[in-house]
Amino acid sequence: MSEIKYVKKGDYYYPDIDFGIDENVELRKFGRLRYKYFKENKPYLFSRLLLEGELMKHVIEIEKQAYESFEMIQKEYLKQHPLPIDGNFVESYKIRQEARDIANEIVLKELIYS
Repeated sequence: MSEIKYVKKGDYYYPDIDFGIDENVELRKFGRLRYKYFKENKPYLFSRLLLEGELMKHVIEIEKQAYESFEMIQKEYLKQHPLPIDGNFVESYKIRQEARDIANEIVLKELIYS
């Protein structure tokens, strides 16, 4: 059994626990949403992963999958709905925005909030 180390902060001693959280890792949209979802809706799983040092690995992996899926869904949508040849900016913008919205909705439903 390993011995617990303590760190003095002010007048108190706190257990020195490494949660595996790297302060330099910057989560983007999907990573932050997954983290928040776990923290608010699955507190038991959130705590368990945090104590095991696996929380950030999980969040980063889901974030990576989410962005890959997001790009793939957008490309597939644009294949099925090609941009206008005449260079109509407004119509092109609408199609691209629709592709982003659909990809975002699918990723949120299937990866982030599941």
